[in-house]
Amino acid sequence: MGFIHGTGAPVAFGGTPTRSGWWLADQVGGTFAAMGAMAALFAREKFLGKGQFVECTAAEGVMRIIDYNWGWHGMDGSVRPRYGNWDLAINIYAVNPCADGQIMVGGGHDRLWFRIWRAVGKDRPELEQHICEDPKLRVVTDRLPHYMQVETYTTMCDWTKDKTRAQCEKSLQEEEVASGGVSFLDEVCEFPHYKYRGHLEICDDTNYGKVLIGASSFIGMNTPGRIKWIGRTVGQDNEDVYRRLAGLDRERLKALRKGGVI
Repeated sequence: MGFIHGTGAPVAFGGTPTRSGWWLADQVGGTFAAMGAMAALFAREKFLGKGQFVECTAAEGVMRIIDYNWGWHGMDGSVRPRYGNWDLAINIYAVNPCADGQIMVGGGHDRLWFRIWRAVGKDRPELEQHICEDPKLRVVTDRLPHYMQVETYTTMCDWTKDKTRAQCEKSLQEEEVASGGVSFLDEVCEFPHYKYRGHLEICDDTNYGKVLIGASSFIGMNTPGRIKWIGRTVGQDNEDVYRRLAGLDRERLKALRKGGVI
């Protein structure tokens, strides 16, 4: 569906597409299917008066999240190329190396751009001067060509490479720049904010016992999200579906099972 083509290093760097680090299509496809089911239920209750068939595939779900690939192709028929950890539409918007890992820094408009270099300049004034005095880097659109991006990130990494993620993040956030260290999973598990908001949970599942999971992705004031189980075996809910929802009695259900229908 075009997603994988956009991942990985540019062709000019000898790069080829890389798979997603996790099973993105399953998650996105399931989410859009749930949205379709909710829309059908709403329509049934509000104006249709009856249910409907809802179809959603993983591929079609992912097609909805490849952002401006569509606009890019629609303008002149070209295909948006891979660009690795950089972005073709924003500079700065990338993962940068630090002394203890990586940090993501976002500076999509001019105010943020100059705040970034103000943070850098507190430690390395010569780097701030080098960037801010370059007339080819003054305007957002002028900063997008490849060699302007190389100039930017080379200079940025000269600052980040000797500092820890926390040091970089502190300096940048003092200037109100969107940034954050790339966290390892054990760091996410121990992050106080996520613990406080209840986004990490030990689910005591009927089939699998106690399993560490990411909890509900939303917090509703009156209807908070919850995780009831992490997966069901085939047929585990048959009796509930056929008896409570479909209205079959025990004898009818038994006959269907005996006949191999269920």
